Amino acid sequence: MKDIIDSLKIRLNNPFIISFLLSWPFWNWEIVVALLWYNSDNLSKWTNFSNYYDIVNHYSTFHKSIVMPLISATAYTILYPILKWAISSFNAFFSTLEESNVLMISKRGYVSTKKYVEALRKAEEEILALSDIIKNEARVLEENNKLQTDNSTLSSTNQSLKIEIKDYEQKLERYAFLSTIGSFDGDWTLKIQGLGITYYAFISIENGKLSITRQESKEYFSFDRISGYFANVFTQKAFINMSVTESWMSNIEITPDEQLFIDDTVKFFSQTQNYDADFKNQIFVKKTPSISFEFKKVDN
Repeated sequence: MKDIIDSLKIRLNNPFIISFLLSWPFWNWEIVVALLWYNSDNLSKWTNFSNYYDIVNHYSTFHKSIVMPLISATAYTILYPILKWAISSFNAFFSTLEESNVLMISKRGYVSTKKYVEALRKAEEEILALSDIIKNEARVLEENNKLQTDNSTLSSTNQSLKIEIKDYEQKLERYAFLSTIGSFDGDWTLKIQGLGITYYAFISIENGKLSITRQESKEYFSFDRISGYFANVFTQKAFINMSVTESWMSNIEITPDEQLFIDDTVKFFSQTQNYDADFKNQIFVKKTPSISFEFKKVDN
């Protein structure tokens, strides 16, 4: 199908065929008018023919349908280039004549070859200069776009760095707070185990001073304060010195194992101990061969 259409396009582009197709309606205008102007109802009313076939058969002759369109097409095909050349020559002649008259009237009807070559050279130089300007402008625009992209990237990076710095500042502020005794303010649970004995108590701390709020076992100990504290949040280690003494209660019966447990505990707290620390949850743990200690902050 495509080959057929391409073949028709090639033939229709032929000036002879186009001329023939255009001249045929001119020599057979009666048929064209009848076909376009009259319909089958009023054909017999306005003409002497009862149908289209009679009209075509009457007006269509070999002379009008073939000979005259062929002559017209041949004449147009041969004469059109000549006519086109004649019109172009006519226009060129009068255009040249007009320029000559203008030059003659201006009394400078000629330009020397030297001046013409010099003017042509200057025009070429100006064209080259303009081309360089355009190239430089394009390069500047490209660099400007690159700088804008880099600036956008740097702005985004700067914003990210600001967020990271703020996060680090908050962490450092948190670490600094966790390194002070003030971070102990609040309620804590204390659990001490040793020799099969478990001591469990609830402790409240304010400005390093300890006070027992409730004990789940015998009152073995009296607590005073946290007298020394140093923390390293990066190694998760903490050094705590807590003042703890044996509770003196005359009505409490103490077994030998309990007395040994009390002595070991008081001795344990009499020295600064190195605890494993979970600063996020504020849990401090220390284990020795004879005693284990867990100090955990109660969630508010």
